[in-house]
Amino acid sequence: VFPTRLQKIVSVVILNWNASSRTIQCLDQFALWGYKKEFLEIIVVDNASSDGSSAKLGLFIRSMQFDGYRIKFVCLDDHPGVTMAFNIAIANINPESHYVLRMDNDVCLDPVSLSNMLSYMDSNPDIGVIGPRIMYASHPERLNAAAIYINWWTGKSHIEDSDFPIE
Repeated sequence: VFPTRLQKIVSVVILNWNASSRTIQCLDQFALWGYKKEFLEIIVVDNASSDGSSAKLGLFIRSMQFDGYRIKFVCLDDHPGVTMAFNIAIANINPESHYVLRMDNDVCLDPVSLSNMLSYMDSNPDIGVIGPRIMYASHPERLNAAAIYINWWTGKSHIEDSDFPIE
């Protein structure tokens, strides 16, 4: 028996660096997603903040844990950079996780985005990476990017910015 989409563990990895209020806003949105808390794992890595962010985030994260969220908080002593910090976050993922969502702390997902992405992934098992459409926060009706295509041979990428669905 295979788990249904809403029973698969999704691990969300988020970095913070001197931006606790932005990260807290990002974390606040999880209640709107409609994804069961027991199947949602959140890993927050504080990238050696110097503004007191780790203490503020620690308090907020404890309140989320008290509310039933599975959330890990990793505080780094030095700032290894974004890529290494995301690698540290990914190393802390539950090995039973089915999906990984890498999120910047300034991202606000539409409440149905996670469900839509998982549904598409489940229907297309040959797809390994997916992302949502990116809209401008100041103009939510305006599309920023619909897809980023990567040439795996050259490492170069380009952003598709059309208003048309991309499949």
